[in-house]
Amino acid sequence: MVKIEKFKRNEKLKQQFDFKDIYEAVEFVKKSCDVFTELDHHPDLFSLEGKSVMIEITTHDVGGITDKDLEVVERLKSLIKK
Repeated sequence: MVKIEKFKRNEKLKQQFDFKDIYEAVEFVKKSCDVFTELDHHPDLFSLEGKSVMIEITTHDVGGITDKDLEVVERLKSLIKK
């Protein structure tokens, strides 16, 4: 995992996940909820658009992107079947 030592205030980490069809995208959304709950860190934006899922996440109490945001994205990436 990449470490962020410094961050810009009010920045959000944005990540798009693309799938072969809407069914895979919806399954990913359902599994993502477990990750958010387990880490107690939820995205500001979580959208499903066709075959793509977009998240925007930040750590509000520090006002920017932290390792916690990166951890969420890495965990979400691990949900995707290769």
